[in-house]
Amino acid sequence: MHPARQLTRDVVADNLRAARARARLKQDDVAERMRSLGFDTWSRATVSEIERRNRGVAVDELVTLAVVFGTPIATLLDHQQPEVTPADIDDAPDRGTGLAMHAVDRVLRGGTVFTDWQGNDQLVGTRAT
Repeated sequence: MHPARQLTRDVVADNLRAARARARLKQDDVAERMRSLGFDTWSRATVSEIERRNRGVAVDELVTLAVVFGTPIATLLDHQQPEVTPADIDDAPDRGTGLAMHAVDRVLRGGTVFTDWQGNDQLVGTRAT
């Protein structure tokens, strides 16, 4: 694999793991949210493969992961995100998996914010005008 491609895969893997730990979600929770947004084949194994750097992430998956975590896409691509230890992930309590689907729909139709599962508006990105 080309070094630049591997670097991108490594950065996304680390940032996915960090975002999941910050959100206190399990791999199953992330997979369930991705399935609810149209990625029917996502499972805990999919998330694990990405986090172990064995699977890349397509652009549409990256955009949807940003929606799942209520974070700008750039956060998932930032090579300077802080490390998260495995203990942070293993000790994460299960948090709800509900998204405000009407808000996700706004994002998918070109909007820039959505309401996360806690009822907070989150910036996902900007749309060219």
